[in-house]
Order: sequence, then structure tokens, then C-alpha cells
Amino acid sequence: MSSKILGVESEFFSDLAVNAVTIVRTEKDGKPKCNINNVHILKSHGLSSLDTELVNGFALNCTKASPQMPTRLQNVKVALLDFNLQKHKLQMGVQVVVKDTKQVEEIRQREMDMTKETIQKILNTGARVILTTKGIDDLCLKYFVEAGAIAVRRVLPADLKRLAKATGGEVVTTMSDLVSET
Repeated sequence: MSSKILGVESEFFSDLAVNAVTIVRTEKDGKPKCNINNVHILKSHGLSSLDTELVNGFALNCTKASPQMPTRLQNVKVALLDFNLQKHKLQMGVQVVVKDTKQVEEIRQREMDMTKETIQKILNTGARVILTTKGIDDLCLKYFVEAGAIAVRRVLPADLKRLAKATGGEVVTTMSDLVSET
């Protein structure tokens, strides 16, 4: 493996490539198989090419949604979600007639309670790492931080599918799917 770009680092990268392929190698009917699509290259700008490392596992190019979330968790369940985690709001076209300002506050409180119930249902599945392709608003982040969970928003759909395949999990597209699986 040599090129003008790699230069003297060609041996480093050839060893890295061989190790990566060896890790994803499987055997089927006594014959070795290697699905090269199981090797994924993440690019990170600003570092030297010799800072390249091989991760024996699954790596995402994402960050946790809040700095107050834990940096490391072990032996956790992962929730793979394909929907927004945001404060519950009344549907469009719903009209509520209010006679007292106290009722407005009660409606707001109920919306917050419904959001907390949604987050609690996710946490009740045992998931402590929550990955979603959509957004997570501040109220939901607050509940995840209080629970000591890690939440990651705007994960690429392709990465979520690859992670589901690697772990034998499923991407959940609606809250009703998540609740029915528990």
C-alpha cells in the first residue's frame, strides 16, 4: 500500500486495514467471509493522520446533547429512535376556552407532565443511551440528565440502521412501538 499521500505512513495504514478486515471477518459453511461494509471510516478534521485509530466496536461521529450527561456508562441498553423528543403541545386546530389564567398554567403543567411521562417510558425500557435522528429539546434533556442517561440527537439515519444491524436491535419510529415492545 503506497501513494504520495500516505508516504512513510503506508505501513501504519496497511496494518490498520488488515486489522479492520480481520475484526469483521466471519465464517459461513467453513469459508471465511468478509463484508467490507462492516468497516466504517469516520473522518475527524484537525488531527494528524497518525492519530488514526481502529475501534473494535461501533463509533459514531456525534456528541452527547448536554455536557452534564455522564461521559461513560457500562452494560447499558440503547434506544434507537427515529422521532423528535420535544415538549408535548396541543394538536393544531384544538381550541381550549379558558376563563381563568390559572387554567392556562394548569395546561402548561400538564404538557410538561406528558413530556416527563414520555421520557420516563423510554427510561423504563432500561435504555440509558438514547440515540435519535431528530431533535431533543431542553426540557427532555433536563429529564435525561436527571436520570443519568446519555442522549444524542441528529444521528445520521444510516448510522442508526448500521447500529441496529450490529446490535440486533430495531429502530423505533413511534412511541407506541417502543411501549409495545417493553
